[in-house]
Amino acid sequence: MELNYENGYALVTGATGGLGKAFVYALAEKNASLLLTGRSQEKLSALQAELIQKYPRLRVKIYPADLADEHSRYALTEQIEKEESKICLLVNAAGADVQKGLTSYTQEKIAFQCRVNFEAAADLCRFAIKNKAERLEIVNVSSVSGIYPMPYFAIYSATKAALTSFSIALREEMKGQSVAVTAIL
Repeated sequence: MELNYENGYALVTGATGGLGKAFVYALAEKNASLLLTGRSQEKLSALQAELIQKYPRLRVKIYPADLADEHSRYALTEQIEKEESKICLLVNAAGADVQKGLTSYTQEKIAFQCRVNFEAAADLCRFAIKNKAERLEIVNVSSVSGIYPMPYFAIYSATKAALTSFSIALREEMKGQSVAVTAIL
């Protein structure tokens, strides 16, 4: 699917992290209009400055948000809707992995990992479909550990299995609606 970045934006979650940042730079090379989110305003501002210095004509908007918090996600999506920014690409690169045995987790860490790795991705897919440009591509960054669960990564493996399964089902739901869905493992 050939995306038109003149009529839509690429929304990248986890934009300041390893994979997220790699997606951001690959999209900047294609002169994509970018909506970037991450938890740190400081890191997002630094990334925005780097991008504009390297690609002076690039359109880049930043939105600090904690994707584990539904109120923060709501504020993010409300702001994008208010600006009437249409989405042509969603890259759900944000993720949380905690390497420890299940009995060492707190309830807060379980909820955090489930919310970031699955709940936020599903919520943002729904948002992107609702606010899509003429065409939309969704890329969900999953993991092979969702297929081959790893000890001490039980929650991570489970959330990535859920994200992969969700992506496969959503891909079928969206057939014929100018929406492509891909899960990267």
